[in-house]
Amino acid sequence: MRAKLHTALIWSVGIVLFAGVFHLYVTSKVRDRGDSRYVLHTAQSIISEKNTDLNEYSWLIDKEGIYKTRTLTREGHIYSIYPIGTTLLTVPLVAVYDWYSTNFINPIGVNKQVVLTQTDRLDTFLAALFTALAIITIYAIGLTIVPWYYALLGSVSIALGTSAWTSAARTLWPHGPSMLMLALALWLLIKARKHQFLVLLAQIPLAYSFIIRPTNCIPLILFSIYVFIKYRRIWLTSVLLSILLLVPLIIYNLHIFGNLLSPFYYPGGISMGPYTHTFRFGLEGLMGLLVSPNRGLFIFSPFILFIFIGVILAIKRKEITLLDVLIFVGIVIHWILISNYQGWWGGWGFGPRYFTDTLPLFAYMAFLFFKQIKALKIKYKLTLLSLFVLASLVSIGTYRSGATYYPTMYWDGNPVNIDFHPERVWDWNDLQFLRR
Repeated sequence: MRAKLHTALIWSVGIVLFAGVFHLYVTSKVRDRGDSRYVLHTAQSIISEKNTDLNEYSWLIDKEGIYKTRTLTREGHIYSIYPIGTTLLTVPLVAVYDWYSTNFINPIGVNKQVVLTQTDRLDTFLAALFTALAIITIYAIGLTIVPWYYALLGSVSIALGTSAWTSAARTLWPHGPSMLMLALALWLLIKARKHQFLVLLAQIPLAYSFIIRPTNCIPLILFSIYVFIKYRRIWLTSVLLSILLLVPLIIYNLHIFGNLLSPFYYPGGISMGPYTHTFRFGLEGLMGLLVSPNRGLFIFSPFILFIFIGVILAIKRKEITLLDVLIFVGIVIHWILISNYQGWWGGWGFGPRYFTDTLPLFAYMAFLFFKQIKALKIKYKLTLLSLFVLASLVSIGTYRSGATYYPTMYWDGNPVNIDFHPERVWDWNDLQFLRR
């Protein structure tokens, strides 16, 4: 009886967590649909035209002007410059909404498609949905490592004290779907310790994450190493399954772009704004993404610092596992990669946006911290927990500014455009999260 009540409590907490986070995401008013401008248009094109080009929206693209940089033209056809993965996830939901609107609300003609009249509403709903699902999956990951109250604390910290709130959940940028796929893959790999077949199932979201975001090649490779070491007998099958899942993407890219991957996946493959999406190696990005006052991870989300305590304690007690090491290495490699990107500050956004995709990995490391402090003396444990909660509250307050105050969004262009003057990320006298 007690076990059933405990299970019911855990599920109830999860449902409340999902509902609360989703509601907060949907109702937070600040959003910028710049990079996600044509995700839903491409989905509607797949539904109605059976293709991914945006030719039927050429008049809209010309009208919106600045957002034309989010498209490219191949042999007379207009396409979104972004990977197709996020769009494909929205297709079923857009199709259902389109059918419902057409049959029960108002017959919609070719010039008044749902995607033209309800784009903001759909974009908001789907972005919040994908990110809230990622958070509840992170909570499930936590339950495999620590008690439910620690899993809840870590999940709330990630949901509200990081760019999950201000980037992934605000609009259909690829970050929310990317978080969801990586969280699902990680949860399945953890559960595979008892049910080995889940290793193969984990390849589906893992491979799909690469279709959403090119930087997800890092966890794709590292998790493959994990499977090779821990489940060598099925490693080759898992690799072949990943390749099989990526074959349709390769065929699509060869047909549309004439390459194995779309231009977005190659350094310098696209040009948008004042930079050409190439790499330039240097210390500025490395330090800027950690400690700069307007893009630094430790400035915006100081609770992240506690993961290092968890790692140190695990190493000291010789309790560090292969998965712990690979996840930490994955975070470091991701940091090095994005910091050497020409536009490492992430363009117009709030905080260290390019870390968003790795938030499930950060969550795992936060759970490792909770796991390791359980064995400490009560006074040390309470001190560390109190400091973690305090740091999380500071992080949540910071991101609340970015999600609810429009002046924080306007900071990117006022007094000058951040993309033309990236030195502004170092300005302690003009903090983005304090704009009102």
